Amino acid sequence: MANDWIIDVLADLRQYALRNNYIALAEQLDDAIVVAAGELICSADPAGDAPARPAPGVEAALARRHTREKGDEDERGFAPVC
Repeated sequence: MANDWIIDVLADLRQYALRNNYIALAEQLDDAIVVAAGELICSADPAGDAPARPAPGVEAALARRHTREKGDEDERGFAPVC
């Protein structure tokens, strides 16, 4: 897929946010990774340009998002990101 580089960029930004203790930003970037993956899949041409499996980082972002939706927040109201 020609545009899957955006997932790598978002994942790099998420790692930067975590290293600098920007937890809320890291969580938002998880959501952005999921949205970007969905957009890439929806915009893939019907000739088979869609990936056979999610791009690297997408499965981890989905797992973290699922954890947050279950309500496993810490004392600050943030779900664990690692």
